[in-house]
Amino acid sequence: HVDTREHESRWYPGAGIFRKVQMIVTSPVHVDTWGTYITTPAVEEKWTDVRIVTTVNNKNNKEEKTQIESIIVSPKGKEFISGGSEAVIKGNSNYEFEQWFTLTDPELWDINNPALYKVKTIVKVNDEVVDEYESSFGIRTLRFTEDDGFYLNNRRVQFKGVNLHHDLGPLGAAFNKRAMQRQLEIMKEMGCNAVRTSHNVPAPELLELCDEMGLLVIDEIYDKWDRKGGFLPGK
Repeated sequence: HVDTREHESRWYPGAGIFRKVQMIVTSPVHVDTWGTYITTPAVEEKWTDVRIVTTVNNKNNKEEKTQIESIIVSPKGKEFISGGSEAVIKGNSNYEFEQWFTLTDPELWDINNPALYKVKTIVKVNDEVVDEYESSFGIRTLRFTEDDGFYLNNRRVQFKGVNLHHDLGPLGAAFNKRAMQRQLEIMKEMGCNAVRTSHNVPAPELLELCDEMGLLVIDEIYDKWDRKGGFLPGK
């Protein structure tokens, strides 16, 4: 039973399942859901630093001596950096592994060249592989300036975008990746380089498509501010 009357605002939010539902089966020691956090704190012309923080869960009642290996794969599919770490994770807890790498001659992600790197994470317990996890990331710089607005990779870029609602028109609210890809292809043909989501948390596949297709995203996750009286336009 689903009742959304306590949570609706200026539009009917609907109810039911309209996003992908998965059952994920893992070993007791595994990478947490969305358990990798990848950043590039320093990006220069000839090199970049890559920081990978990986949360690994241990659902066993006893501590486990755990090793992780992170392999960085280039946009062209070449595996060229690998690094390992080891820790003892207490029972029924988790541990954050932190790793740093330096890449030379990085290929930058851009709206005209959406180059994506990938991290393959391999988890081992007593030298036996118990989990493998993949994450994608792009290398780029961005900044907002008071006078000139937004810069991507030290180049001024104007947002030319649309406010894209989460549903697929007559196809309904259930997410269909190919249908969304077609929408984004049409947007790009129109000259768009950005998408503002509305008015709730977007499907993960939408963000993945934007990464792959070279679209900037303004990620709007709220329909309203939560206050007594609900949403009041203009106030």
